[in-house]
Amino acid sequence: MTEIIDERPTLVQGSEAPIVIREGEKVPPLICEGCNDSVLVENYLKECFVGIGLECFKCQHVTMTPSLPEGEVFPQMPVSLGSKGRYLIGSSVVNRKDVVMTCSQELEKSEKLTAPQKATSSNFELTHENLTKVSDELNLLSGGRFNKYIESAKRSINHRSDYFRENPLAWSIEHLKKQLGNKELIMSKQTLVALGFLQGYRDVLARWKDHVHFPILATEICAYFYHSLMQLIVASYLKDAGNRIAINIAGKEVGERAADLYLRISGSEKLFLEVKGPEALEWTNTELKSGKMKKVVEKCLSSSRGQIDVSKPGVLVIGATCLNEGFLEDFETIVGKVLRAKGKSYPAIAGICTVGLKEVSVDGGRSISTSFNISMNINTHYYQDNPINQGT
Repeated sequence: MTEIIDERPTLVQGSEAPIVIREGEKVPPLICEGCNDSVLVENYLKECFVGIGLECFKCQHVTMTPSLPEGEVFPQMPVSLGSKGRYLIGSSVVNRKDVVMTCSQELEKSEKLTAPQKATSSNFELTHENLTKVSDELNLLSGGRFNKYIESAKRSINHRSDYFRENPLAWSIEHLKKQLGNKELIMSKQTLVALGFLQGYRDVLARWKDHVHFPILATEICAYFYHSLMQLIVASYLKDAGNRIAINIAGKEVGERAADLYLRISGSEKLFLEVKGPEALEWTNTELKSGKMKKVVEKCLSSSRGQIDVSKPGVLVIGATCLNEGFLEDFETIVGKVLRAKGKSYPAIAGICTVGLKEVSVDGGRSISTSFNISMNINTHYYQDNPINQGT
């Protein structure tokens, strides 16, 4: 068990019976650390008891349960015992749904380490100097990794390439610097998309830069910008809708195919989110008819099997930056049709979330505003109660 220095609430064992009996898959009990005899929790799962004390009936020793690992989140509705106090438990409490019991201190700590800021980025005047500040800041945050993408983007633009897909943010910065050399900013599709990438990045940076795992996120933004942008946009949306969202780094650290995000449903359950950013849905593709969109969605579903299955249920997220008129409405319709037709074959997918670049504008002072449209299609064939909270 983990030693906790500050005072925490304590459940006091009122008899020789366990304080809590947890139903579900059988695992070893939690035994008192003092007498090494009393069973404090039958069928103990540490994720269900976070940062609280359990006092033994026989020897009065208080066993402290561990805190959450850094970056972990609580379910939406844990049971908080407050910040201190002793609670006598006369007979065993039965935990049937792996409800998480914790305290105010743990809830506050987890929120501080994992919750994004509420405000998005401040106003941004589009100047050469400010663009350089954006690239310099990310280069610092990523430990010097971003500069190589900036240099590659410069070479790509000098060779008159329309796009540098390896890092769209680096391309956006260099493309906009070149455009600022003109007397008037030309609002081509390239420029609009570059502005969208730039402002989208600034918004997610403002919200997520204080996250405990942001140093890891910063390196991923360099290596996988498009994917990371969509990941953090949907994470912000889910948080704003009332969900506690976690960045999933555990599996990736050991080289596994792992989903990008997750929600904790209970002490034993998570709902994972796998983000896809298919090249076919990027702004460079001008011909996106319904048949092609349908194939893209079906391919995303098929390729998600490695990250989402019944042992790791979740949501598929598909990002798009196509600015064709009516694209987002058509795409959402196609996603709904595919999910209704194919959902039964993917019972572990709770739904498909689409993230699409919707609008970009620049006022007379070259201040940027942009918006992304987010839509959630629920899979009616999901194998259990659907836990997604979309807000109101």
